[in-house]
Amino acid sequence: MPKGFRTEDGPRPDYACRFGMRETSSTSYRSRTKQNVIESDGTVIFSGPLLAGGSLLTKRLCDDLGKPCLVLGFPTSNDQSKLFVDWLASHQVRVLNIAGNRESNSPGIEGFVFDFLVGALKEP
Repeated sequence: MPKGFRTEDGPRPDYACRFGMRETSSTSYRSRTKQNVIESDGTVIFSGPLLAGGSLLTKRLCDDLGKPCLVLGFPTSNDQSKLFVDWLASHQVRVLNIAGNRESNSPGIEGFVFDFLVGALKEP
């Protein structure tokens, strides 16, 4: 997380205990994004039809650092679960960086991503 546990809704130092998050040395979202890509085995980005802002930055960082990246649509009408699970397996992803649009810019994305991940990662 950016220094000061900076979020769109204000500081959230409780995330350190709740989720094991660590601060970066900068208040910049850019350095947080880069660190997330570095520390993960792969990144999945949930986005609308065009990547922009932090999602575009994340994709570029994955490309520059040679890290696997999968872009999945939001909203989507087709089931992308198999594609996602196969991608995880083929890249041997153990630490997954999840990125994408903010809820404030894409209403409903938080619930969609949660439901998608829970459904896709359930044991068959």
